[in-house]
Amino acid sequence: MRTEAARMMAGATVFGALACAHPSARYSPRAHPVDIPRASVPPAAGNVATEAGASEAQELEREIAWARSQWPTELSGVQFHSLAPKLYAWVPRGAEVRAYLLGANWRCTPVDLSYFEHESGPEDGAGEPRGNERQPVLIGRIITSERNKGGARERLITHAEFGPQLTLYSGGGVERLDSSGKWVEQGLSSGAGDPPDNLGVLSSVDDQVARFGGRYVTPLTSCDGPYERIACRGGGEQSCDRCERLSVRVEYGRPGFATLVGLGSLGPNPCPSECPSHAPPRRLEDLFKKARAWKLLEADDFPNSDPSSAPRLYRASSRCQQDQH
Repeated sequence: MRTEAARMMAGATVFGALACAHPSARYSPRAHPVDIPRASVPPAAGNVATEAGASEAQELEREIAWARSQWPTELSGVQFHSLAPKLYAWVPRGAEVRAYLLGANWRCTPVDLSYFEHESGPEDGAGEPRGNERQPVLIGRIITSERNKGGARERLITHAEFGPQLTLYSGGGVERLDSSGKWVEQGLSSGAGDPPDNLGVLSSVDDQVARFGGRYVTPLTSCDGPYERIACRGGGEQSCDRCERLSVRVEYGRPGFATLVGLGSLGPNPCPSECPSHAPPRRLEDLFKKARAWKLLEADDFPNSDPSSAPRLYRASSRCQQDQH
């Protein structure tokens, strides 16, 4: 499992590599950007890769249909598809687009967005590597303040990623306005000592507003029968769970199992340790990992949180100002 430190280092590498390329380097796309949302492939392998991708997508849809047929109530509201490709369409490759961030700590704060591709494989909702894919993301430079210093105009920036989720990196940097009217990086702080903050999964997006009001979810499963009677070596019988059915509860956070064996006996348990040990099948957990399952955060899920305060990204300042008031 990738640790939080590894993810921090990955984020620092993205920002650090871009900053070190040239003092005035921007977060611009890599050469030969891929088509969104699928990664590009060499022409000679195009048909094979396309067929493989289509087959994988079909298999994923079959698994989603199977899961919903087994636990329709438990999986109500759970989403298995990312909305990020709709957000990527905001930013033409090779361009920088101004947007505005509204949330608990931002009041229509300007954000400069650029398209970028991670070279390392993406992580699933539990922090597990998913393979060596080229994963697109929008790099955001949040302009937190501007000031005059030493006769020059400077502004402070904070770095963030906008994609399947909103990730805010600690630290930041300084940009200075040069004689040609361009903002030039003066230095970056990766903030490697502090973990990045994942502020929400992209839960809705159109051509004007993106809202990060979701959370990644995981299934907590337990064995739920049928039961069988086994004879105890010391006499008597014990009712044991064969774990052919699963009880499922969807929770926010990392995946986990509540593997319950030897339950459901009638009366005293003469030999609880003699029940065969069963672990719930991993098929549902594997689906949640592969699809990065998420759910819209509701007030009932976290009584002390306000879902309406979820971060929102706007293309137009006027729309942001309108919603702010």
